[in-house]
Amino acid sequence: MPFMRGLIFISIFATLSIFGQTQDVLILKYNGKEKNHIKKTDSSVIETKFFPDFGYIGEFNELKKEKKIYYKQFDYATKILTEEGIWVNGWNVGLWKYYSADGKLEKTINYDNGETKQFSGTISPFKNYFDFIKSKADSILKTNLGLSFFQNNISWNASNSYYYGPSLAGRWFEETSSKPNIFLLRYDVLLEKDIKFSLIEFYLDSTGNLTNRFLPDDNKGIRRCNNNSNDCKFNITTEKAYNLAKDKGMKMEKDKYFIYLEYNPDIKTSDSFGDYELIVADYNRTETRDNRTTHFYNALVIDPWTGKIKEEISLTQSIVSHKNSAYHSGLKRIK
Repeated sequence: MPFMRGLIFISIFATLSIFGQTQDVLILKYNGKEKNHIKKTDSSVIETKFFPDFGYIGEFNELKKEKKIYYKQFDYATKILTEEGIWVNGWNVGLWKYYSADGKLEKTINYDNGETKQFSGTISPFKNYFDFIKSKADSILKTNLGLSFFQNNISWNASNSYYYGPSLAGRWFEETSSKPNIFLLRYDVLLEKDIKFSLIEFYLDSTGNLTNRFLPDDNKGIRRCNNNSNDCKFNITTEKAYNLAKDKGMKMEKDKYFIYLEYNPDIKTSDSFGDYELIVADYNRTETRDNRTTHFYNALVIDPWTGKIKEEISLTQSIVSHKNSAYHSGLKRIK
């Protein structure tokens, strides 16, 4: 094959500096240039990628049995470790560590609770400002959903929260030299431990007050509790929801049903906020026409606060296929 002429593959080991120690990492060279490569183990797939234009090497250690990637980033020229942490479903989670050019620990960020620690280097001039905005956001949720619900059923999605300003945009922990004036805070709602849904998002202005950046319904997931203790409490689990569906005659076959929490803005409370509903969707049938495939589901709508069935509905999910791509819609109610 003509295009293969003159190609030379060389395998070498480069020594990467980690915490003052070293580790050997296989680097493949292709005509003198580093080549991305993959190494498979019993428990994970380790992929090393080279980004010379951006000055770094990335090591992606993806576990086979979990949706989790252990990531390490090295300086392209010096091969010194510059950052490391864990991704789950594309989001930073847990403790991330960041290192200086000489490999010393510079700062840590806990993406689960937003806690940061600075060991060296320059502290952001807007740290106190960001902390103030975050405290205002937490206060809004505590006031409306209650302290107990906030502590037990809400977790901040720091890696999916953003700041904005004139010609300015970035993720929450990205460094900025200009002061933002609009903030987007996102939180996950936990139905049970490790079962969470990204349902809360709202904008705050520079004073920490709710605002709309684009549309009147930009802010989602806020709901004021009406009970005496001012605390919300879910009275449903996925197991209870499954049993309710079975009692209603749904098949609920493995891999053919969904149980998920959603925020319905059309349910207006006394404070003009929406409310939460739990949906149990059980597969019914499939129809195909031209390049569109539509799946139909029978579904229950459950009030998560009482655990009682509100109504029975039908849902659809469409897949539109093209030559080189396909569009998947979410589950939508049939009106």
